[in-house]
Parts: sequence; C-alpha cells; structure tokens
Amino acid sequence: MKKVGIATFHYADNYGAVLQCYALQKVLNRFDKITANLINYIPNQYRYPRIWKTEYEHKQWLNKREAFDNFLKKKCEMDSRTVSTITGEGYDALCVGSDQIWNPFSNTKEYFLPNVSAGIKKISYAASIGCSVVEAEKNKKQFSRYLAKFDSLSVREIEHQDFVTAMSGKECSCVIDPTLLINESEYINLIGNREEDGGEYIFFYWLQHSNDFYKVVPIVNKIAAEKKLKVKHTLWNNNGQILFPDSECVIYSDIERFLCLIKNATFVITNSYHGTILSLKFHIPFYTYVDKNMSSRFKTLDSYIDIKSRIINWGDDCQESELDYLSIERKIGKKKEESLLYLKQALEL
Repeated sequence: MKKVGIATFHYADNYGAVLQCYALQKVLNRFDKITANLINYIPNQYRYPRIWKTEYEHKQWLNKREAFDNFLKKKCEMDSRTVSTITGEGYDALCVGSDQIWNPFSNTKEYFLPNVSAGIKKISYAASIGCSVVEAEKNKKQFSRYLAKFDSLSVREIEHQDFVTAMSGKECSCVIDPTLLINESEYINLIGNREEDGGEYIFFYWLQHSNDFYKVVPIVNKIAAEKKLKVKHTLWNNNGQILFPDSECVIYSDIERFLCLIKNATFVITNSYHGTILSLKFHIPFYTYVDKNMSSRFKTLDSYIDIKSRIINWGDDCQESELDYLSIERKIGKKKEESLLYLKQALEL
C-alpha cells in the first residue's frame, strides 16, 4: 500500500475549503493500493484567536469551529498530531491542493513542500494561485525554485497552467476541483435526514471580501418578492435582518446544514466558487456574481460546462434561463475522467 498525505486548507473557516479536502481524500482512498490521510498542518494565521465585536459572535464562531473540527475528525482520516512543518515523514507521496495553496499573498511556503525529504513523491492536485499571472510573476523566484522539484503538477485555473509550466520546466495539467469528483448522492449522504424549516427560500451565500453585496441586495429582494420567498443569508451581525424584510441568518451553520441549505433552496445567489459548484450538483437555479479578482476560476469552470447565463459581472442584467443539467453532467463527467487519470498517473497506479 502507498501512503499519501494530503496538505491543504482544511482548517479554514470556509465550507468549500473543508468539502474539497473531504472530496479529494474520498477519491484517493478509492484507488487500489492507496491509503490517503490528511496532514494536520495549520498555518500560523489560523493559530491565533480572532477579535470579535461581541461575546455572542465569539461564542457562535467557537460553536461553528467545533462543528468543523468534528466533521474533519469523523469524516476525514486525519493525522492526530498537529504539525507546523510539512516533512512527509511516514508517507510515500504528498499531494497538495486544492484551493489557493500557492497564493503569493499567504504567509506560508509549506504548500510548496520545501522541507520534504528526497524520495517522497510530490504531487499537486487542482492547486490554485489565487491571483493573476501578473501578480504571480512578481514571485517568480519562489515559484521556479519550488515547483521544479515536484514530480507531477496540476492546477485548477487554465490561466495558471502555462505559468506553472514555465516556472517548473514541466508539463502542467488543468483538472477539476475535488468537489466535482464525487457524486451528488455522496453529499446527500452527508446531509442525512436533515430538512430546512420555514418554507421556500433564497439562499444568499456571500463571501464578504468587500461591500459589493450591497449592490446585490435589491436583486435578492426583487427575486424574493416575485417568487414569494424568504431569504436565508450568511451576512455578519444584523446586516441581513436590516436589508431583507423576511430573513434568517445561517452564517454559523455546520457543514451538513450548509449542504442542506443549498440542496433545499428554491434559488441560490452567491459569489462563492464552491457555492456555485454545489448549486450545479443539486440542480438548483442560481446567480453567481464575480469580480476581477475571482473571475479566473469561474472562467475555467465555464470553459468546460458553459454556464455563462448564470455568471454575472457587475452591471450585467440578470436573465434567468434554464440550464441543461444533463449536458452539464456529461461535460463534468468527461473532465472527471481526465482528472482521475492525472491522479492515477501521478501516483503510478
């Protein structure tokens, strides 16, 4: 048996970050002669306590963090020991990814595997740089130094494929996000018997990178009024209750309820990459708003499943149209086969 260690952002307070980690491990452990474990590496930025405006917010966040930790312990095979350096000790291969592990603005180089001993295979799966190539090129020295030592390289965004090839001197594949590698039924199994109370609703899942969500509020309220829907949202503090007449804050939900919120929604409005993917998985109508800093991942997603009608740039009109989910599933299936083949070849299976 080959033992594979996965290094990724499993400790982020983000549903997509945890679910992509879960999905990748599930897929790797299905391969014959492979056992995959999650390396419990926690970057420094997640080791220090946050500062909260109120005791209520602090308590709610602690409850959410505990729920995330329980999910990782129960649903993922994770090393019991927390490490501050990734050495690969005890593993035959290390797989870094997915998510923004190579973002040059992060405070860690560990996902480049600089401290791993010779003889341990280094693989990336759907790694993301999280910024434009122009920004990444400002760190060319770092990328070329570390990526040249990888045995197999793959990225999530097409935009970064040629850059990684140039920096490493090796072929780089573009593969799909791990959350697309597992079937809808596996997410439904995580949800179990959960249901959402309170009737039909819009799920407004917003990652608050900026105050741009204020531009979306009138659209959310318009759709809610037209379809006679409640709004369930992920806005901090009391913003949601102020902005939406009939709403419920669900920002502190655990992983299972988050999946349930998407699966049972009548409509999803989001700026989240993984929120978009899960809406597609559950065949839920959605609008995804993008800005220039996040557009590359959506452009790549659109390039192989064609969801332009649902990806909204600021200032565009919303034109609701039916998606051909059968066609989308076929296209995802093709990319899934290519991505699994990459993993098999990288692991020499």
